[in-house]
Amino acid sequence: MKRRDFIKTMGINALSVATGSALLASCGNSSAGSSKAAEQLPSFGLITGSGGQWHPEGVVEGLKQIAAWGYTELEGGGGRGGGLSPEEMNGLLSSLGLVRLIGSANIQSLIGDESELKTNLERALNIGQKYVACYWPWPGSPGTTIDEWKVVADNLNRGGRICHSEGIQLIYHNHDFEFYPIEDHIPFDVLLPLLDPVVGIELDLYWIVKGGKSAPEYLTKYPGRYPVLHVKDMPADVKCGVAPTDFSTLTESDFAPIGSGVIDFPEIFKTNNISGAKHFMVEADKPPGGTAEFLELSAKYLSKVSF
Repeated sequence: MKRRDFIKTMGINALSVATGSALLASCGNSSAGSSKAAEQLPSFGLITGSGGQWHPEGVVEGLKQIAAWGYTELEGGGGRGGGLSPEEMNGLLSSLGLVRLIGSANIQSLIGDESELKTNLERALNIGQKYVACYWPWPGSPGTTIDEWKVVADNLNRGGRICHSEGIQLIYHNHDFEFYPIEDHIPFDVLLPLLDPVVGIELDLYWIVKGGKSAPEYLTKYPGRYPVLHVKDMPADVKCGVAPTDFSTLTESDFAPIGSGVIDFPEIFKTNNISGAKHFMVEADKPPGGTAEFLELSAKYLSKVSF
């Protein structure tokens, strides 16, 4: 199953929420102490669009609950929801302190007609989004040669420069297959040096760990390239660094509420000043315990975590 099929259409309409060092008990390493004064996250948000509808009273009450839990930023589509007009939705979000921060851009839009892309970017800017994320840089399955990854860099650079010219930043979201060798090279390490600095990375902390790599190592290896982190956790029995994931096999047992699994988030967040991370978006492809419980527990952890 392709990841682009696995990710459902994002949008507030459904209010469906999907929601390092890997420094894992199961995948190695542990946190080190520091004499530096403890810091906390400036804010955190969530990605809408996959994870299941969850609030019985609909979108409006769901948004109110999200804000009450402490989420302040949204990643996903714009438009109307809950029977509200776009203007009414904007007013509701503003009253709740919720910001629509990140939209989406598929690879076809980035390499297709420039005027159409600019129209989409104008729409994103009009609802306040500062970033558009490309979650799957392929017209089909991931490439199996390094030359194909170099084409990905060219395509992201083209789209990224157009986005930049319109006042919005393109960010690329990784999975785990970027960290498995192809032709004796790690695709992520081929891609990053080729990307124009205007293209940022939305590093998914779960997937880099699942790929058997250290999130802190990569966050410091390419300083200033990661404006957004996707924050999600995994149970101790998830196997890392074995083989690229077949997304169709994922279940709730592959994920954990943030702070209850084995990813060492304090150690990761210590790199924020180096990595450039400013935004921390909660995600779970298959939220354990149901979306509402997952979001509440994750928010409680992120509102208190210090590093």
